[in-house]
Amino acid sequence: MSTSRSPWLERNTLAGGALLVVFVVALLVAFTVQKGVPFKDYTYVDVEFSDAGSLREGDDVRIHSVRQGQVSKITVGDERAVVQLQLPGDASVYRDASASIRARSALGQAYVDLEPGSTGAGDLGAETVVLSRTRSQEQLDTLLDVFDERTRERASQAARSTGVGLSGHGQRLSRFLDTAPETLTDLGIISERLSSDEADLPTTLDTAATLSRHIAAQSPALAGLVESSDYVLDAFAVDQGAPLREVLLQAPGTLTDARAALGELQQPLQDATGAVRVLRPGVADLARQTPDLRKTLTRGTTTLRQVPDVARLAEPAVRSLTGTASDLRPLAPQLSTAFVRGQRPLEAIRDYGNNAGLFFDWFADALSQQLPNGNHYLRLDLVTGPAAVTGTLPIPAPLTDRNPYPGPLEVYNEGGN
Repeated sequence: MSTSRSPWLERNTLAGGALLVVFVVALLVAFTVQKGVPFKDYTYVDVEFSDAGSLREGDDVRIHSVRQGQVSKITVGDERAVVQLQLPGDASVYRDASASIRARSALGQAYVDLEPGSTGAGDLGAETVVLSRTRSQEQLDTLLDVFDERTRERASQAARSTGVGLSGHGQRLSRFLDTAPETLTDLGIISERLSSDEADLPTTLDTAATLSRHIAAQSPALAGLVESSDYVLDAFAVDQGAPLREVLLQAPGTLTDARAALGELQQPLQDATGAVRVLRPGVADLARQTPDLRKTLTRGTTTLRQVPDVARLAEPAVRSLTGTASDLRPLAPQLSTAFVRGQRPLEAIRDYGNNAGLFFDWFADALSQQLPNGNHYLRLDLVTGPAAVTGTLPIPAPLTDRNPYPGPLEVYNEGGN
């Protein structure tokens, strides 16, 4: 009895076999692609490092911060590690090439930063980039090795305490991270200001170093101050801080009242400022005169010592004047009456005061001639002319400008003589 296969079963068998072949090929390609694309030319360069650190096969190889290849092999020896770099087939590497292992992220990922070198040094060929031209990645544990055991233990405690302190504050930490970009922008602006020439950061750092040395020299005094502050804080903690809490509760009202009082003091202070500005020139003059006054008082000591003797000598005369003043007392009413009665005549002749002075000046000039024996004389001459006749008439003289009878406050015109 013969049997025949179903066409449906044959088709499914062929499809399953084809799918299996595709899966196997894809799996082979996935394993081999880590070493590069099949059937493509590559350039391989061996580089020596003192420590490969966290570098792994398949990590990036970058030239000028651009990915150009990958790490194809790492061979670790006793004193160095040889890392084989896989680069494109047309890549050129020269004898003065250099390389360094850099951190790619905070999670320990790394990459190789390759500097190909210059064409003048010649092609590298099959040679190796020697250890003197490479730099390994500094690991965190290596950096921590510079500290002593006690410091590392304290750092570990600080890290654990930080973790405990941050626990339960995830929301606040999230808000902080949300505002971090603006904070970093502000920090960037601050960094630019600090790096500018106007900031003079080196001088500021030198001053800070000097201040640190002074503080270090005063460490015992600062220790005593900290110890004293312990007693002060204990005083604040009396009754679980109830007095301090009461003071802080009353502080807003007290500060408000103090602000109002200070506002009321502003006008008096402005007035005081104006008064001080007015007094400043006088005070300055007094300061300049103080040395002279000091000299006067110093030199006047002798004179002041003679004042009591002079006062004793003048005492009899003063007593005599007391009696004279008593005798003149009845004359005072009469003098008062005379001054009152003489007021009107004095007012009448007040305007002739200048003419009276001119009269005495001319009279003194007329008697200014002197004889050989020292006696003065007055010479009177007879003047003839038209003025001798016209001056006796009760009309103004037509031929002269002289006013023989000037009024009050009029100056005699000598030009008419």
